[in-house]
Amino acid sequence: MIGETRIIMDQTLQTGGSCLLFQAIASNDCTAVRELLQREVIDPYVRGSLGETILHYAVLHGCKETVKVILDCVQSIIDEPMVSDMYKGETALHIAILKQDLDIVRLLLENGADVSNSRATCTCIVPGNVCLCYFGEYPLSFAACTGNEEITKLLIVKYGAPVTAQDSLGNTVLHTLVLQQNKAMACHMYDLILDLVPLKDSQCAEHLENNDGFTPLKLAANEGNIEMFSYLVKRQKKVYWTIGTISYSIYDLTNIDTWMTQKSVLDIITSSQKPQVRKLVDVTPVKELLSQKWKSFGYKSFLVWMLSYVAYMVIFTTVTLFRPLKPLPPGEGDNITVMKQKDIFESYESTEDFARLAGEIITIFGAIFILVSEIIFSDLLCWFCLVFIIIIGFSSAFYVMYQILPPEANPFPNDFSMTLYSSIEMMMGLTDLQIPQDTSFPLFYIAYSVYMIFVYLLLLNMLIAMMENTYWRVAQERQELWKIQVAATILLIERRAPRFLKVRTGIPGSSLGLDDEKWYIGVEEILDENMAEGMKVSMYKKSKLCWDKIRRNISLIISMNDSLEITVL
Repeated sequence: MIGETRIIMDQTLQTGGSCLLFQAIASNDCTAVRELLQREVIDPYVRGSLGETILHYAVLHGCKETVKVILDCVQSIIDEPMVSDMYKGETALHIAILKQDLDIVRLLLENGADVSNSRATCTCIVPGNVCLCYFGEYPLSFAACTGNEEITKLLIVKYGAPVTAQDSLGNTVLHTLVLQQNKAMACHMYDLILDLVPLKDSQCAEHLENNDGFTPLKLAANEGNIEMFSYLVKRQKKVYWTIGTISYSIYDLTNIDTWMTQKSVLDIITSSQKPQVRKLVDVTPVKELLSQKWKSFGYKSFLVWMLSYVAYMVIFTTVTLFRPLKPLPPGEGDNITVMKQKDIFESYESTEDFARLAGEIITIFGAIFILVSEIIFSDLLCWFCLVFIIIIGFSSAFYVMYQILPPEANPFPNDFSMTLYSSIEMMMGLTDLQIPQDTSFPLFYIAYSVYMIFVYLLLLNMLIAMMENTYWRVAQERQELWKIQVAATILLIERRAPRFLKVRTGIPGSSLGLDDEKWYIGVEEILDENMAEGMKVSMYKKSKLCWDKIRRNISLIISMNDSLEITVL
């Protein structure tokens, strides 16, 4: 009898033990959890409705003592991930970090939780249609994105979480921080992480590219994140000297300049359609770099191109005006042979001539066609579709009503195309409804009145309003668009220049006593008085300087030891 009772109890535990186990964890009943886990009939790897294990459930409820009991009984469960699509890959460590429960995080790490290979690939935190937030995949990314300094330090310093680990999108923890909405927190955690790792690892992490070919700096530019971009640029700058409120800083041009790369920050800015990305053209040192490029070679090359184009058009027009002559056909002259000028298309004899003509047309009208097509497809396409439907409908109505008239009074007998053309003229206000004055059909006048109200009055005014809105939008962005156009022209000129004529913009690092492989650009800045107060004049040791006259003049001031003689600039 006792044996049968035990069998019944075991069967009950097998069927309902999982539910009892989850209930015990939810109530933080450590004794019940331990007893249930010690029974062989209970599966410790049982999962809930979302694919979570009992350890996930305990961490989610913040039951530290229960977590200890589970780890004591089932140590191997510590790195078990959730299996549902929405939370796939999340371990108990991920959940503890999201809850910012430092005690449980320490407990999991002390029991061997994996910080290098645990990856949460669930749909709720990976960019996609159902993504709620993007925290990366690794525990370190989770800790950084939640802004928890203690957990981040613990993961990096004590347990060696790699800052160069890349998720399925190729993003490191630094890329993930760039994509966060809280800019101040992201900048602070970015600084903290790089301060915790060796210089070599930090430089490697900052130059790692994701699957789209973006470093953290390029990603910030591509997202139009001005705050993060400015912060990352300033992280790389070095103050060369400071006098009072004036300082001379050098900015690293790596990833910013177009030299030896097809996806630089300048390329991203000039090719992006996002308004917020275009604003980066005014951020230091992008603005100064473009200015130097324009002054050094941009305006000269642009002038040469412009004069060459003018000369080409003059020559082309002259050749067209003075094209070859041909004999006058018989009967068109007297007994003497008279020559007359060939038609333009008669001058094109071979297939190559027509190919050259097509190339010339594309070269001359290509940019204009692109501009017009963008305007049409962005603003006017819907309007044209609506007008087309209304004109076809009313033209058909007018055509049918014209058939009611006597043949001698019908202005367009059996000619729908002329009726359609007349409707277009009426829409533009060029003509009136063409019917005899003595016609006694009121349907004509009703249809004509409705047509003029809808098309001539409403739709044309709607078009005017749309164009006014487009003009206002373009007018608000005209300065940015102009700067972007200048920047795109500079890059085009630079890339089309022969290799032997290309000159790299900036100052080589070797002349500044810095990294030989890097180039820098110098920017003179005015500091805030509070920042400048108490600052001493400082400079980097250098062998040579590739500055202009102003920089050489100021370097003389710095090099003076006993006396200070200021030269007027």
